[in-house]
Amino acid sequence: MQAALQATLLLAAPAAFAADRDLEACARNDEGDQELRISGCSRVIARGTAESTDRRAYAYLSRGNAREIKGDHDGALADYDAATRLAPK
Repeated sequence: MQAALQATLLLAAPAAFAADRDLEACARNDEGDQELRISGCSRVIARGTAESTDRRAYAYLSRGNAREIKGDHDGALADYDAATRLAPK
């Protein structure tokens, strides 16, 4: 039984590590690579309900900030709207 559990955890680990990398990329607040930030946030958002509502709202907000920095004002507003719908408070 323990061996089966270990095998399951080992198979799930790469996905968990990828998720952490996506969230880490999404959380970048520097003026650096905004495309990396946008793609990380997009992957967090794409996981849908597999991520918490708060994480998805944060991802929309962060992606909106990155889009604003890049000059994509319409994309930023759409992301801010989505974040507000998910977490209105």
